[in-house]
Amino acid sequence: VMPALDFARIAQEDGNDAKDGTLQLFSRLHHVNLDLDNSGEWIELGDGHRLWRLKIESPNALALNVAFKNFYMPAGAEMHVYSEDRTHTIGAFTSINNRDHKSFATANVHDDVIFIEYFEPANVRGQGVIALDYVGHCYRNITPRTAVAQRADDCEVKVACPEGEDYWDERKGVVRIAGVSS
Repeated sequence: VMPALDFARIAQEDGNDAKDGTLQLFSRLHHVNLDLDNSGEWIELGDGHRLWRLKIESPNALALNVAFKNFYMPAGAEMHVYSEDRTHTIGAFTSINNRDHKSFATANVHDDVIFIEYFEPANVRGQGVIALDYVGHCYRNITPRTAVAQRADDCEVKVACPEGEDYWDERKGVVRIAGVSS
């Protein structure tokens, strides 16, 4: 369970950022040191296969995401991240998601409780690496996963409205990029 966020302090910091023109934050990070050896539970499935499951809770979050400082999926292994009621699932993350730098981050899962589930086949037992560095607690500007499209902020051109007619080609290239700042 992650500690509660100090929303009075966050409101002050966000207000200062808005005055300074600093990019707007939508989440705050909880630094963690959670991995396959020091957290979660292993479940033996038979035939040498096993499943690791970790529950993460951050009260009152609109969504959660996780960043891994060390991430490696051997061939045949899979990782999923899902909401407590299992209505929002991302993954499977597999060996195709491995990178030379060993880091990895997920998209948002819309709930304040998520599970990370790692399936490890018997033939690669002990080869997978999952080491979490951060849990992102999303507290604003999160589009409900049932929404078709997110509304533009006040300073943005609404490309689906008459004022956006001059941007017909560009609207296909609109993206929101999330990154970790130190």
